[in-house]
Amino acid sequence: MLSRLFGYDVFVSYSSRDRPWAIAIEDLLTRGRYRVFRDDSQLKTGDHLDRLLNDVHRSTMLMVLVSENSMVSDWVFSELQAHLERPRDKWRVAPIFLDPRYPRELPEHFKTLGDFHGVMLPATEERLALVANDGELLADLTSDFRALRRRAVQWLLAGAVALIVAGIIGSLLWRNQRNTERDVWLKRADLEKAAARHDLAEADLARAWRLDSLPSTLAAYQEARVRRALEHPVLLKISHEEGVVAVGEQDGKPLVLIHSNAALYLWSEGNRTTLDPTCPSEPIVATKGGTIVWACGAKFGSLGGKEPVGVTLPAAPALMQLAEQHAMLLFREGLASQVGVFQTPALHPMSIDLVKDLPAGGGVGFCPVAGTKTLLWSFHAEDGNIVARRWTDIRASPKIDRLAIPGARAVWISRVIPARDCERFFIEYGPFTLEKQTKFEMVRIRPDSPRPVDGFDSGIEQLAPAPDTSGIEAIYLTGSKELRSFLLTSPVVLTTRVRTLASDIQRFMAWPSGDGREIWTLALDRELLTIYRNQELWTRLPSGIGEPVRIVPSTGGNWVVLEGESGSVLWRRARPWDGASVPAASVIEAETVLR
Repeated sequence: MLSRLFGYDVFVSYSSRDRPWAIAIEDLLTRGRYRVFRDDSQLKTGDHLDRLLNDVHRSTMLMVLVSENSMVSDWVFSELQAHLERPRDKWRVAPIFLDPRYPRELPEHFKTLGDFHGVMLPATEERLALVANDGELLADLTSDFRALRRRAVQWLLAGAVALIVAGIIGSLLWRNQRNTERDVWLKRADLEKAAARHDLAEADLARAWRLDSLPSTLAAYQEARVRRALEHPVLLKISHEEGVVAVGEQDGKPLVLIHSNAALYLWSEGNRTTLDPTCPSEPIVATKGGTIVWACGAKFGSLGGKEPVGVTLPAAPALMQLAEQHAMLLFREGLASQVGVFQTPALHPMSIDLVKDLPAGGGVGFCPVAGTKTLLWSFHAEDGNIVARRWTDIRASPKIDRLAIPGARAVWISRVIPARDCERFFIEYGPFTLEKQTKFEMVRIRPDSPRPVDGFDSGIEQLAPAPDTSGIEAIYLTGSKELRSFLLTSPVVLTTRVRTLASDIQRFMAWPSGDGREIWTLALDRELLTIYRNQELWTRLPSGIGEPVRIVPSTGGNWVVLEGESGSVLWRRARPWDGASVPAASVIEAETVLR
């Protein structure tokens, strides 16, 4: 097999009449571990000659048995000529003279054989029997070949050493280049993490990991990956005349409610469905699971199956809450307010009850039904105080609390923002007098607390209550575009504490979290979306929407729409990393970059 692949060491050229000698020479060379070619064919065709001459070219040495027979053989002459076609420095011919007349009487066309070192081998029967085991003869026949082999080995060793040295140098250069490139990515990642751009740091750390899988690089990647809050952004095709009013979710898919000045649409997986073709005013919308309910004026609609259903109400509702299988609507008509309960998604009316003692002005709202003390609440200003009403049963009279604001009089209630559990409320009131009009002020009210009223900043544009377990009362945006946190304090601590988180914020929104024990905040400026976990800056992402308009999260917080003057983007809450392997940077960018 090796001979077929790499050629032969020795090609034995002879006349067929000298075959016994050729066989003996072949045995001698084979025992010396030389790869030998000896043609044993009686064919005398052109094809066979071509193959034979090809094997001559592929053999290192030509060994010619010189006898009276071979000196008249055209085959032997052709084989010699084929070997001599090589460059002169590659001629390796070893003649074996079987006849004592040679090399003195060589024919003219074989004269070249006399120029090479030859061996005299008398052609006797006794000598033939000893040839196959004659070590001295083997050494004499292959002396030139052994010198060639030594030089080849020396060149091979020199080449191997050169290759090893080149390999070592190349490995050192490659390692140095790899380490330099890795350090560049690591430094970039450090700068990006310092700027809270963990999405960029994540991709660069993945590049560094591909270059050198160090445990420290893996730990840094894991830290950056944990900070991934949103992923898989999708650009929504929404015109300037349209806006997102709500986001729902069903079976892990987003349901985006879009309103124009003429209709209400549902966007899901790139497709639009018309829910209400005539909805000129912005609707009241509520979602839970795959159920969506909305009210466009006195038109009440629901989608919980394949087709939307709708009914006409006697009046436009002021408030709506969606529970598991029913919707509650509040109708306010002066002092004659009513709560209607409808089964969803069919919108069958279940009950309608008059609400006792609900004031005409101020703020009013529902609370979650399950596990709460209050079903309905209201706040209004009366005689300079804030009057709170809470109904645990809308058929009964409410519990009434009169709350005085230290050093101020409440003349008008402009808005009320409840916490999720309805144990705290943030109320904006107007301390107006006949002589002087001042700005609206905002207070936090805990009706059942030893310290029920607490004031903080004035001129608050947006506010999101926080759970007590977060250590924060609320996150809010001031009129000067500063995002601040109102810190939770003990009832015996009289000093209100606030902390500024960011400046130049245009819009923000509390992002519903899984267990409700923390407050996650999404804040938009003109270029970036900044995400806070409680008071900690968590990460930043490019918004890609231009001048911010609004942020709309889904009820469970798994989907978020950022709406701006230049476009609207739907993001998905990032799923936890399985820790199996560090993905390629291209995969990370495909998951986090808006294209």
